[in-house]
Amino acid sequence: MWLGFAVLAFLGICVQTALAPQVEILTARPDVMLLLAVFYALHGRGYDGLLVAWTCGILVDLSSQAPLGLFACVYALAGMLVFAIREAVFRDRLATHALVTLICAALSQLALAGYVAWRYPLAASAHAVYLQALASAVYTTALVPIVHGPLLRYHRLLGLRRPTESDARGRRPRGTV
Repeated sequence: MWLGFAVLAFLGICVQTALAPQVEILTARPDVMLLLAVFYALHGRGYDGLLVAWTCGILVDLSSQAPLGLFACVYALAGMLVFAIREAVFRDRLATHALVTLICAALSQLALAGYVAWRYPLAASAHAVYLQALASAVYTTALVPIVHGPLLRYHRLLGLRRPTESDARGRRPRGTV
């Protein structure tokens, strides 16, 4: 699992630092590393998903001008949220991935926007900072089919188990055999 994550983390941080500024829409950038953190938090074995989320945050911290630990804390909290609900959702559905990513992206972007508004009160209006954060969360969620779809397809190469169509109580949904 860790070799696959290392390769994906390298690719993700390269895309986030080099490509994301080129594809921003009205100052909203996608958060590729959060997509990776949410995927591993949903599908990682045991607490590996939490460690992956924290590691993604540290990598973003090291590649940005943010204080060390800011993104690591936010991503770890997002990973904890996903870890807490992952047994209650259908993890094999992209719609679930999109909804979980939207929630995590919105909460993390709003937390980061709150930090920016608190730390730099004269830099921009708080309203603009929060709108940009929500736009980034929606933009990140729009990339779920592009990123999570292939990751779900190649789960074995990543050392992850494919989730079944059973719910948290081990029952199959109605209408399936």
